[in-house]
Amino acid sequence: MVEEKVSPKEAPKILTKPLPQILDEMEGIIKAAAEAAKRAEEAARKAEGATEGARDAAADFSKAIKESQLQAEQASTKAREAAEAAKKAEEAANAARKAAELGAGRATGKAEEALSKAEEALVAAAEAKKAPLSRQMVTIILLAMLSSIFAAVAISMGLSLGILG
Repeated sequence: MVEEKVSPKEAPKILTKPLPQILDEMEGIIKAAAEAAKRAEEAARKAEGATEGARDAAADFSKAIKESQLQAEQASTKAREAAEAAKKAEEAANAARKAAELGAGRATGKAEEALSKAEEALVAAAEAKKAPLSRQMVTIILLAMLSSIFAAVAISMGLSLGILG
């Protein structure tokens, strides 16, 4: 066996401090560790509360997104319906104009049909009023209503002047 020599610099440090000093140091270390544990527990509680709040906020945000998507879809549907109603009113007005050219008897029926279509367009526009309309949609609706009115006036004038019939 090889014998190891211990130099004075490498001597163990055991029993180099008095026991009361060692006990005081240990007590300080224990108190510091207990205080650190308390702070860690408090931080963990706060983190848990923040996590719960973040979950709630994420759920609320997700719900708001779904609601806004639903409202956008409904507005889009109403706008489409209003556009279709305006197109029908325009077609009816064109049909009334053509009917005015063909004859007074048939023109009256077509004018009534055009007015009916215009009323439908107004009802659809009133329903779509709940949804935000674009400037184009409002213009189309107004043009359809105006063309229906002009067709009815033209037929009336044609009948009163004796041109149509």
